[in-house]
Amino acid sequence: MSFKYPFSILLLLCMTSCASNKKNTNDTAGDVPAAFQGKLLVTLMPDTETRDLEEDFSKYELKHLSIASRSQNQHLFQYNPSKISGEDLMKKLNRSKKVYNAESLVTKMTKATLMGSNQNKQLDIK
Repeated sequence: MSFKYPFSILLLLCMTSCASNKKNTNDTAGDVPAAFQGKLLVTLMPDTETRDLEEDFSKYELKHLSIASRSQNQHLFQYNPSKISGEDLMKKLNRSKKVYNAESLVTKMTKATLMGSNQNKQLDIK
């Protein structure tokens, strides 16, 4: 009988400590690290060079950083957010005949965070 109460207290303490350490999965874009802001994931059309895109959008200081996916022709670009907003630049890039799709890295990270591993949702892949 005396063993039952300490075990119950220990179990209760474990449950409350685990529940308080859970991270909220409804994070917003404000929680995304600053390293992701001012960056775009751009899928280029076939036979388009990154330097061509840099020249076309040089007034926004668009710079190629790296290849995100060679097979999908996706590239990571950086721009100056003080010259243009991310949404406006994405619209301009998506209207370009050299770009298949442009997406903000912040938006992409936020979608991944909101999805969570325990939710059964599907992403629309363009």
